Amino acid sequence: MKFPPLGLIITIKGAGNSSVAKKYTTDNNPLQGTSYYRIKQTDFNGSVSYSEVRRVELGTRNLGISVYPNPASKVLHINTESKATIKIYNVVGKQVSIHNLAKGDNSINIEQLSKGVYVAVIETANGVVTKKIVKE
Repeated sequence: MKFPPLGLIITIKGAGNSSVAKKYTTDNNPLQGTSYYRIKQTDFNGSVSYSEVRRVELGTRNLGISVYPNPASKVLHINTESKATIKIYNVVGKQVSIHNLAKGDNSINIEQLSKGVYVAVIETANGVVTKKIVKE
């Protein structure tokens, strides 16, 4: 599973020299909510350049998932309509926690996390939901 905004989505071989604009394949499996993208171009001589960062908004689906309280200090509650997995990432995209969730009410201890902002990626058989979580 990828985690934008820091994950590599795809590598595509360039068309080489061209005077005509080329279109390339994009993210074929985007996450719901807000994602940030940029293009890294590596020339034949090895020099690297980056495009401007672009924000993309996809309609969010909650898939019957609620996460509360937010902000939270010790325990995060997740209510889900089906089995799920929650992965929590810090702001640099490093996974800091993973838990399997049962259908219904679940509680996970977040005391070990430092204060700050995290992204929870909750994956069910019906899709993926991302939620911003604040640990206080």
